[in-house]
Amino acid sequence: MHRALLLLSSCLVACGGEVSSVATTSRAVAPDAPLLLSNGALARYRAALPTVAHRRLQTIFESPSTIWFDKEVMIPSYQDSVGDGSYTPIGARPNSRGRGIIVPAGRRLFSADGEHWSFPFGHTAGTDRTPNKHVINFMSLPTDDDGFLPVVYETFDDNRALGGLGLHKWTWLFPVGTTMGEVIFLEDAGELYPVEVRTRRRYLTGWAVNAYRPFPTAIHLAEAIRREAPSWSSDAALSALVEHLERADTIAAKTLRSPDFNDVFVTSGFEDVLPPLGDAALVKHLLTTTTFVSAYGQTWKSDGTDSAVFATTNEAFSVVPAHSDIAVLEVRESSCVRCHQEAGRAIDDFEPEAILYGDIWGEDRIFSFHPWDQDRYVEFNSDNRRVRPLFDDHGVVARLDPSVHSNDVYRAIP
Repeated sequence: MHRALLLLSSCLVACGGEVSSVATTSRAVAPDAPLLLSNGALARYRAALPTVAHRRLQTIFESPSTIWFDKEVMIPSYQDSVGDGSYTPIGARPNSRGRGIIVPAGRRLFSADGEHWSFPFGHTAGTDRTPNKHVINFMSLPTDDDGFLPVVYETFDDNRALGGLGLHKWTWLFPVGTTMGEVIFLEDAGELYPVEVRTRRRYLTGWAVNAYRPFPTAIHLAEAIRREAPSWSSDAALSALVEHLERADTIAAKTLRSPDFNDVFVTSGFEDVLPPLGDAALVKHLLTTTTFVSAYGQTWKSDGTDSAVFATTNEAFSVVPAHSDIAVLEVRESSCVRCHQEAGRAIDDFEPEAILYGDIWGEDRIFSFHPWDQDRYVEFNSDNRRVRPLFDDHGVVARLDPSVHSNDVYRAIP
């Protein structure tokens, strides 16, 4: 059946960098999402989700059609796309497997333990140095009478490409109206506490971004402390923190760069390092009872000349992530695209001496999702890329068929 979908306006609403809703054929019952996480893990994440002041996002949190995953069930993976499948293997591999099979000159692409890629492709942006973070991802696909409008993929096979090396690559596109997101939690004594929700919503020619935080500005946090801790002025740590929050001269210059990836990302700005809050019970109360609001284009604090877009802290457990670099990452499309546009790019563009290695993980400017059956990753000397059975069974992923998947719903970003 032809999938009818109205064109999505690419205009962003002024209040938060979101995109107008996608109109689809209505369904009496929303399709159930494939269950990638265990019931226990999913229940744990759902119980820790914040309330957000955005109706569509709150609906996504509550919908049975939302697909949830973390890095345990969606292993960060790349594809070896260059080779012949025999002497030069092709297929999908966990990111952590790469360090042992590339030349020493390429090892700079990895963290010291070899388990993650270096900034900016190893972790959720700005959290590389946050020790107690825990991230859960979600995907909300638009639907019609047939079920999900799927993620569509194409495969390219050309043994003569690249001077005879051969190219065997998968690419995929998300339908207009898809929302991809992640919830950043801090973990304390085994419990999860949300600190930020990030979203990317697909429109015809790009992705609109947003982030939701309990306290998008320093004044928001100061007001919350005054309201929720009436005796704050008699508490040394709280009074010092409130004073810090209400001062304008606490921001300091900061530069963030990615030398391991040829400085594909360099930015300078200012950060605000918060002193200890000193009350773990109050931290938990603030994070679990405050409604998260949009931080799109927000300034955390300004001294009249310079501005910080968010804060960090050296305290292990606080209302903002410790040792984070989020303070120089403005919540705007222009900030996020600098890294996301590299999804699927060939590694040898960054390190020509890297061998047996393929592409930056992800496609269509999304890093966290890939369609393959990861149980096949143990196969190394043959192409192991097949659609994950759960995705196939639930209609989440489908091979591109131009007669069904129209250009006004599926289009490569220019």
